Amino acid sequence: MPILAHAAAALTTLALALVAGAALPRIVPGTTGLTAVLAGLVVLLAGALIHEIVDRRMRDVAFRDRLMVDGQVLKLLQNQLVTLGGRVGENQPDLANVLAEVRILRTLVDHIATGAGDPEPVPVVPSEPTVAQRVAGDEKAVLQLVRDALNGDRVDVFLQPIVSLPQRKVRYFDVFARIRAPDGSYLRAEDYLPVAEKAKLVAAIDDLLLFRSIRLVRETERRQHMVGFFVNLSSASLADQRFMGEFADYLAEHPGLAPKLVFEVPQADVNAGVLMADPARGLVRMGCKFSMDRVESLSIDPAQLARQQVRFVKLDASMLIGIARRPGGHANVMAFKHLIESHPIDVMCENVASEEQLVELLDLAMDFGQGTLFGEPYISKAAGG
Repeated sequence: MPILAHAAAALTTLALALVAGAALPRIVPGTTGLTAVLAGLVVLLAGALIHEIVDRRMRDVAFRDRLMVDGQVLKLLQNQLVTLGGRVGENQPDLANVLAEVRILRTLVDHIATGAGDPEPVPVVPSEPTVAQRVAGDEKAVLQLVRDALNGDRVDVFLQPIVSLPQRKVRYFDVFARIRAPDGSYLRAEDYLPVAEKAKLVAAIDDLLLFRSIRLVRETERRQHMVGFFVNLSSASLADQRFMGEFADYLAEHPGLAPKLVFEVPQADVNAGVLMADPARGLVRMGCKFSMDRVESLSIDPAQLARQQVRFVKLDASMLIGIARRPGGHANVMAFKHLIESHPIDVMCENVASEEQLVELLDLAMDFGQGTLFGEPYISKAAGG
């Protein structure tokens, strides 16, 4: 029961107790002051007892609902584990290895169902080269690290706040996965994503990211935090008809999830028509939205983006400031922003790193910002990481 509901119940009970104590002498002539006080206390205790019973029942119902939802998530994830066993075990046909991988991944479901806690900071990179740094560029070593991470529960989910400007109030979180090496260092996305895509493992990473994102939505709902989540799935996963179809069915059963999920898609993939394919359209029908990031050109057709349910465009802060500093650039940026927002699509600035950048962005009337200035990425234990 929300805190305000507790407070309202307490005030109501107290008011009834005072009324009972004050009214009793008038209703029953000869009632002493002590008797009136005792009557008020009885009413107060009775009200507190009733409130406790109602609160416990509400918590029991909420707990049973959460168990039911987690059970449905588990069922959906189990379907993916079968496919994942084949992906992780590719070129390794031994059935025992596949089953071992599935058992290990099943433990991730337990983390999803029970994980909670405060965020912990990103580990400090030591002065000596880390494992992630040493294997960069070595495709075979990177692939082995990715496989080991999938098997060893070392795919961590990171969050970075997206704030409204100029208030700097958190409105969304950017959610992405990173591969953790045994020494605690992290592979850069550009180092492992091409390798994982080639080995057909990127979808396995995306599966875990998506279901942990669902867990994050549930956690924020429980804490009554009104925020949304930008989820960084690969274009290959967005085009996976089977997986996205099952996920769309899940969203249909839980309509409160879709409005809080925004899937990020690079500009190159948007231009290639990824969002026009059936799997992505299924997400749109369920109420999900898209964000276009990694924008390299401002030659954008906002009407086309709006038809594809793109509701956010992320622009690099340095790129935007560089354009604005050119002769006539400020007016061009403002005209671009006005055109985009008329459809309506929100413009966000990412990679904001300094107060000096922020001053120039505010001069361009930017409404949303993301970057280290507003908060470093951190691991979310609530997502099972």
